[in-house]
Amino acid sequence: MVPKHELSDFGNHENSEVERWDLMQRLQVDFCLDLEWPFYYQSPAWHAAQSVLDIGCGNGYYLGKLAERFPDKQFTGYDISDEFIQIARKEQGSEKISFGVGDAHAVEGKYDFILARLVFQHLPDPEHVLTSIAESLNPGGHLLIVDSRDVWRYYYPECPRFMEFFDAFIKSQLDRSLNRDFVRTLAGNVGDYPTWNLGGAWEVVIPSTTPGNLERFRRIYGEVIQFVEESETVDLDFKALHEEWDAWCKNPDAYTHAGLSIVLLQKK
Repeated sequence: MVPKHELSDFGNHENSEVERWDLMQRLQVDFCLDLEWPFYYQSPAWHAAQSVLDIGCGNGYYLGKLAERFPDKQFTGYDISDEFIQIARKEQGSEKISFGVGDAHAVEGKYDFILARLVFQHLPDPEHVLTSIAESLNPGGHLLIVDSRDVWRYYYPECPRFMEFFDAFIKSQLDRSLNRDFVRTLAGNVGDYPTWNLGGAWEVVIPSTTPGNLERFRRIYGEVIQFVEESETVDLDFKALHEEWDAWCKNPDAYTHAGLSIVLLQKK
C-alpha cells in the first residue's frame, strides 16, 4: 500500500496539512523551550557566535524566540518546505532574521553556530548531513543538535495501546532508514567523524507539570496519532487507541513526561 503521507515528510503539503504542521511545531517549541534555554545561557560558544543558522527551521517560530532573547546575533533559517518558509518570512522575517528554501546541502555562506532541532530523527543519511553542516561552519564553529529521546516517554495512568502504537511507529521509521536514536548514540561515536569534537551531551526530561504542558502534550500526540493513522503505515486497532487516548486526556490526574537528547559538536 502506498502511504497517503508520512509523518516525516516535510516537503510540499496540502493547505490543511500545512496548518496542522504549523500548529504542531508551535506546540512542540512551547512544550520544550523552557528546558532548552539553559543550554544557550551556559554556552560560551553560543554567546560568542555572531551568525546563527537553523537547519530545518520549519515555520521559524523557534528562531523567532531565539532572536527575541538574543538580539545581538544574525539569524538565518533553512527548510525544505516552501510553505513553511513563507510563514516564517511573513511572521519572523526582519533585518536580524532571514530565511531560505533548502536542506543542509543547499546552505549558502558560513556560520558561527548551527542548530538542528528535531531534524536528525527524520534523516535517512545523518552522516552525510553532518559533513554538509561542517562545510557551512566557520573554523571552530559549533553545531547544537536537539532530538527526541523516546525511552524517557512515560504516562500515568499507563497507556499500553499508545505505547504499542509508538513502538510500531518507531519500527516503521526504522524500516524507512530513519533512526530516532541517532543523536543519543552520537556522543559516544564522535570519534568516527574526523571533522568533529564533542562539546557536550545532555539528556532532558520535560514534565507535563510545567504550566500549559499537559494540554500541549495532549494536542501534539492527538495530532501524531491522526497523522500516522492517515498515513496507513502502521497496522493497529486505531479505534481502541483513540478510546484509550481520549480517556487519558480527560483524566484530571494525568501526568506524562518526554525526553530530549542534546549534543554540542565543535568543528575541528
